[in-house]
Amino acid sequence: MGNLLRSTTETAMHIVAEYIKEVKCPVIIDATCGRGNDTVALAKAAAGEFVLFAFDIQAEAIESTSKLLRENGFDTSMKNLHIIRDSHLNVDKYTESIDAAVFNLGYLPGGDKSVTTCGSISVSAVMKAVDMLNPNGIVAVTMYDGHKEGRAEKEMILEKLECLDSRIYHVAYLKLVNQHRNPPETVFVTRKV
Repeated sequence: MGNLLRSTTETAMHIVAEYIKEVKCPVIIDATCGRGNDTVALAKAAAGEFVLFAFDIQAEAIESTSKLLRENGFDTSMKNLHIIRDSHLNVDKYTESIDAAVFNLGYLPGGDKSVTTCGSISVSAVMKAVDMLNPNGIVAVTMYDGHKEGRAEKEMILEKLECLDSRIYHVAYLKLVNQHRNPPETVFVTRKV
């Protein structure tokens, strides 16, 4: 991997991968599958038996993710691999509990930048994931505040997560403080009990 702190998205994936390696048959959510990089990384990290749900509202993202999974040796028709064109807000329609969730907010890389995640929807989706989290599970939310909607989204998410009961959850915040041009920031939530 090289320098772990080079990118908040790579750091987030490394941390989540360590969590899911410890779980027998983890249930994993990629809440915003985008181009499929996180989906593939999660599937590789889980290795063996796992259930993975990858969500996106854009057909282009679903196609990119499915293609990248196939290129990496994953059969997208497997019962444990669900590539779903739906909002991450509807995660609870597909599973009751999860061991890990990754949210990589913003817009589809190389896609239509006018289509972005929305603060109120993302907050609700993140809180659903947190509520569905099994003990010792993790939710990682990577946020981009380089645009107006992203900045508002980040503030809403952080405000909500700061209020989580510290007897049940740990919340950690990763920000590259010496980087310029609004690099992504990640917040992690783990469930203790």
